[in-house]
Amino acid sequence: MKIQVSNGQREKLAQLMSSMCKRASIVSVSRRNASDDLEDVIYEVELKRGVHYKELIDNLSTTVSPQSVNLLVGESNVNA
Repeated sequence: MKIQVSNGQREKLAQLMSSMCKRASIVSVSRRNASDDLEDVIYEVELKRGVHYKELIDNLSTTVSPQSVNLLVGESNVNA
């Protein structure tokens, strides 16, 4: 999951992820340039039982107000 948020929103994002995900690990954090206020945060997540991806995205929209959200859903046992 790739989420583009304002620089100061990462703590709120982490709290939301821990409340809705069984496991949430930050894979990468990047900024386009030093003066840019936006960060691209990439998470690997496993949702808690009963939580659906739409619910997570809806909560992201109201809590963190991301500029963009990219979600790739797949099996965790994919061999590359």
